[in-house]
Amino acid sequence: MMGNRNNCGFTLTELMVVVAVIGVLSAIAIPNFINMQIRAKEGEIKSNMHTTQLSIEDYNVSCTGQYPTSVSGFAPFLPRLHNGSRGFSNPFTNQPEPPIDGIPASGDIGRVGYTPEIVNGRVISYTIYGYGKEELLELTLGPEVYGN
Repeated sequence: MMGNRNNCGFTLTELMVVVAVIGVLSAIAIPNFINMQIRAKEGEIKSNMHTTQLSIEDYNVSCTGQYPTSVSGFAPFLPRLHNGSRGFSNPFTNQPEPPIDGIPASGDIGRVGYTPEIVNGRVISYTIYGYGKEELLELTLGPEVYGN
């Protein structure tokens, strides 16, 4: 005699539906998560560019209205990192890196560069570049831009 069998558990169809739903959610969520990480890293590059701008403007105030002709001029005004160097952390490599002179090359993902425009021996404006995941980011500043 067979007693009452208590059926506990899920059927194969129910399990397949759950797996399909998880697959669809993963297909939507994972690419969005990856894009969000890239946008966050590029946001950090822009933050590094603005930190560079603040260091340059601090140099300008300390040096009676002069802008530096190279990174070495404003390097002492950059924030000090945990390892004692000055600069900021590259969001793509997590390595401490100061800004560079000139425009970062396409292989320099996460780097920030400084390019002054010099007329008659004086810097009249400057451009700060940052290289994102796939493109160059640009920030142009100086007295000519501000209208001084």
